Amino acid sequence: MIDYHVHTSLCNHATGTMEQYVRAAVGKELATICFLDHLTFQAAGRANAMFSREGPMYVNAARRLAQHFRARISVRVGLEIDFSPRQVDRCIEIVDTFDLDVVGGGVHFLDGDGVVSQRSAWARGELSPDGVYPKYLGVLESMLDYDRFDVICHLDLP
Repeated sequence: MIDYHVHTSLCNHATGTMEQYVRAAVGKELATICFLDHLTFQAAGRANAMFSREGPMYVNAARRLAQHFRARISVRVGLEIDFSPRQVDRCIEIVDTFDLDVVGGGVHFLDGDGVVSQRSAWARGELSPDGVYPKYLGVLESMLDYDRFDVICHLDLP
């Protein structure tokens, strides 16, 4: 069994250390664990994502764990990019900076409005599904025009 969607404390909605996650995965006899922390360029999403400046430390920490635990588990590292058509160039620049095993793309915001947060207009029922669903799927479709993404994350968010 594998787990390719493991967040760390850098994204502020996970607790524990990366090593604790790897040890837990070994204890559950997983074959592979992949850290996939959030990276967003949306101001509203900063509370739940790592900062791009933390990327080198994050990738290096995962690589050290991969080396240390190589006999017991495969440890991989990637990013879950919060895709925004307005931030494509910045996204590609960040992704190309790192030696990543997996790049996931997800849509968490539509024109600055969150579709994930319990505090969002969507969660409060203030936005119509007839408006949100086509917009969400349109942004996902535009994400597919770029060859930097290996996985679509949270296809079912709305």
